[in-house]
Amino acid sequence: MEAAVFDALFLLFRTLAVYWVFSFSRSLASNSKCRRLKAYLWAIGVSGFIALMCWSSYGTHTEGDPVPGGLETVVDFVPTYAERNKHGIFIFVAIGLTSLVGTHMGLKDRG
Repeated sequence: MEAAVFDALFLLFRTLAVYWVFSFSRSLASNSKCRRLKAYLWAIGVSGFIALMCWSSYGTHTEGDPVPGGLETVVDFVPTYAERNKHGIFIFVAIGLTSLVGTHMGLKDRG
């Protein structure tokens, strides 16, 4: 029962994150004055950077008090290259497609 609640909350969090990426990229594209190609390239570039950060930190997290600089990286598990690549590609596709659709809608709103 408890696991189902946590799974539902995690799914809700992921849905809200995807909606936030969509609305943020849409508002950026509708308020910018750059050309269409540049807006699309920015959406893909930022998505790739976020996916690269998620790919590189897969299987680890940081702990400690950030104020005095006492953060340390804790290794939860050592992923294989296939697991790490699968995670990075999933993040890139999810964020990339969402940001491209949001950018497209924002450019349509701009006219």
